[in-house]
Amino acid sequence: MKTLDAIETSFRAARSAKDRFGMETFNMLRAALKNALIEKGEPLNNEEVLVLLRREVKQYEEALVSLEESGAEERAEDAEKRLDLLRPLLPKAMEEEEVFAVIDGVISSMESPSLGPVMGQVMGKLKGKGVDGGKVKGWVASRLARD
Repeated sequence: MKTLDAIETSFRAARSAKDRFGMETFNMLRAALKNALIEKGEPLNNEEVLVLLRREVKQYEEALVSLEESGAEERAEDAEKRLDLLRPLLPKAMEEEEVFAVIDGVISSMESPSLGPVMGQVMGKLKGKGVDGGKVKGWVASRLARD
Protein backbone atom coordinates (compact mmCIF):
# COMPACT_ATOMS: atom_id res chain seq x y z
CA MET A 1 0.00 0.00 0.00
CA LYS A 2 1.29 3.43 -0.90
CA THR A 3 1.96 5.81 1.96
CA LEU A 4 -0.61 8.35 0.77
CA ASP A 5 -3.26 5.61 0.69
CA ALA A 6 -2.27 4.54 4.21
CA ILE A 7 -2.62 8.14 5.43
CA GLU A 8 -6.09 8.44 3.88
CA THR A 9 -7.12 5.07 5.32
CA SER A 10 -5.91 6.12 8.78
CA PHE A 11 -7.79 9.42 8.51
CA ARG A 12 -11.00 7.65 7.49
CA ALA A 13 -10.62 5.16 10.34
CA ALA A 14 -10.20 8.02 12.83
CA ARG A 15 -13.24 9.78 11.37
CA SER A 16 -15.35 6.61 11.55
CA ALA A 17 -14.30 6.09 15.15
CA LYS A 18 -15.10 9.74 15.90
CA ASP A 19 -11.52 10.09 17.15
CA ARG A 20 -11.14 13.87 17.13
CA PHE A 21 -7.45 13.72 18.08
CA GLY A 22 -6.66 11.24 15.30
CA MET A 23 -8.63 13.24 12.74
CA GLU A 24 -6.79 16.40 13.77
CA THR A 25 -3.41 14.66 13.52
CA PHE A 26 -4.07 13.24 10.06
CA ASN A 27 -5.68 16.49 8.87
CA MET A 28 -2.50 18.39 9.77
CA LEU A 29 -0.46 15.84 7.82
CA ARG A 30 -2.87 16.02 4.88
CA ALA A 31 -2.60 19.84 4.91
CA ALA A 32 1.19 19.60 4.78
CA LEU A 33 0.90 17.18 1.86
CA LYS A 34 -1.52 19.50 0.06
CA ASN A 35 0.87 22.43 0.52
CA ALA A 36 3.71 20.34 -0.91
CA LEU A 37 1.50 19.36 -3.84
CA ILE A 38 0.66 23.02 -4.54
CA GLU A 39 4.32 24.00 -4.26
CA LYS A 40 5.43 21.23 -6.62
CA GLY A 41 2.56 21.74 -9.04
CA GLU A 42 2.06 18.04 -9.68
CA PRO A 43 1.21 14.93 -7.63
CA LEU A 44 3.79 13.77 -5.10
CA ASN A 45 5.40 10.39 -5.59
CA ASN A 46 5.63 7.93 -2.71
CA GLU A 47 9.21 8.93 -1.87
CA GLU A 48 8.22 12.60 -1.56
CA VAL A 49 5.30 11.66 0.68
CA LEU A 50 7.68 9.64 2.88
CA VAL A 51 10.14 12.53 3.09
CA LEU A 52 7.36 14.82 4.26
CA LEU A 53 6.07 12.22 6.73
CA ARG A 54 9.57 11.72 8.16
CA ARG A 55 9.93 15.50 8.53
CA GLU A 56 6.64 15.69 10.44
CA VAL A 57 7.65 12.79 12.71
CA LYS A 58 11.03 14.39 13.37
CA GLN A 59 9.37 17.69 14.29
CA TYR A 60 7.11 15.93 16.79
CA GLU A 61 10.10 14.05 18.24
CA GLU A 62 12.01 17.31 18.71
CA ALA A 63 8.91 18.99 20.18
CA LEU A 64 8.44 16.07 22.56
CA VAL A 65 11.98 16.45 23.91
CA SER A 66 11.55 20.20 24.36
CA LEU A 67 8.16 19.83 26.03
CA GLU A 68 9.43 17.19 28.44
CA GLU A 69 12.43 19.34 29.36
CA SER A 70 10.21 22.36 29.98
CA GLY A 71 7.75 20.38 32.09
CA ALA A 72 4.77 20.74 29.77
CA GLU A 73 3.55 17.22 30.49
CA GLU A 74 0.10 17.47 28.88
CA ARG A 75 1.47 18.86 25.62
CA ALA A 76 4.27 16.26 25.68
CA GLU A 77 1.64 13.52 25.99
CA ASP A 78 -0.17 14.96 22.95
CA ALA A 79 3.07 14.93 20.93
CA GLU A 80 3.68 11.32 21.98
CA LYS A 81 0.14 10.34 20.94
CA ARG A 82 0.64 12.00 17.54
CA LEU A 83 3.90 10.10 17.11
CA ASP A 84 2.10 6.86 17.98
CA LEU A 85 -0.35 7.60 15.15
CA LEU A 86 2.25 8.63 12.56
CA ARG A 87 5.18 6.25 13.15
CA PRO A 88 3.31 3.14 11.92
CA LEU A 89 2.95 4.85 8.52
CA LEU A 90 6.73 4.91 8.07
CA PRO A 91 8.44 1.93 6.46
CA LYS A 92 10.55 -0.23 8.73
CA ALA A 93 14.04 1.24 9.05
CA MET A 94 17.06 -0.80 8.00
CA GLU A 95 18.89 -2.73 10.67
CA GLU A 96 22.23 -1.29 11.80
CA GLU A 97 24.10 -4.31 10.42
CA GLU A 98 22.67 -3.64 6.95
CA VAL A 99 23.73 0.01 7.16
CA PHE A 100 27.23 -1.01 8.26
CA ALA A 101 27.42 -3.37 5.27
CA VAL A 102 26.58 -0.49 2.92
CA ILE A 103 29.13 1.79 4.63
CA ASP A 104 31.86 -0.85 4.47
CA GLY A 105 31.06 -1.57 0.82
CA VAL A 106 31.34 2.10 -0.13
CA ILE A 107 34.57 2.58 1.83
CA SER A 108 36.17 -0.52 0.29
CA SER A 109 35.23 0.64 -3.22
CA MET A 110 37.00 3.98 -2.82
CA GLU A 111 40.70 4.53 -3.35
CA SER A 112 41.15 7.13 -0.60
CA PRO A 113 37.87 7.49 1.26
CA SER A 114 37.02 10.65 3.17
CA LEU A 115 33.89 11.63 5.07
CA GLY A 116 32.15 13.81 2.46
CA PRO A 117 32.42 11.53 -0.57
CA VAL A 118 31.64 8.42 1.48
CA MET A 119 28.57 10.06 3.02
CA GLY A 120 27.35 11.13 -0.41
CA GLN A 121 27.49 7.60 -1.78
CA VAL A 122 26.17 5.95 1.38
CA MET A 123 23.18 8.27 1.71
CA GLY A 124 22.45 7.82 -1.99
CA LYS A 125 22.19 4.07 -1.41
CA LEU A 126 20.17 4.48 1.79
CA LYS A 127 17.70 7.04 0.43
CA GLY A 128 14.16 6.11 1.35
CA LYS A 129 15.25 3.41 3.78
CA GLY A 130 14.31 5.31 6.95
CA VAL A 131 17.87 5.74 8.19
CA ASP A 132 18.88 8.74 10.30
CA GLY A 133 21.59 10.68 8.46
CA GLY A 134 23.11 11.94 11.72
CA LYS A 135 23.66 8.41 12.97
CA VAL A 136 25.07 7.34 9.61
CA LYS A 137 27.56 10.23 9.71
CA GLY A 138 28.78 9.09 13.12
CA TRP A 139 29.10 5.50 11.93
CA VAL A 140 30.96 6.53 8.78
CA ALA A 141 33.35 8.70 10.80
CA SER A 142 34.05 5.86 13.24
CA ARG A 143 34.64 3.41 10.37
CA LEU A 144 37.01 5.84 8.66
CA ALA A 145 38.89 6.49 11.91
CA ARG A 146 39.26 2.73 12.40
CA ASP A 147 40.88 2.19 9.01
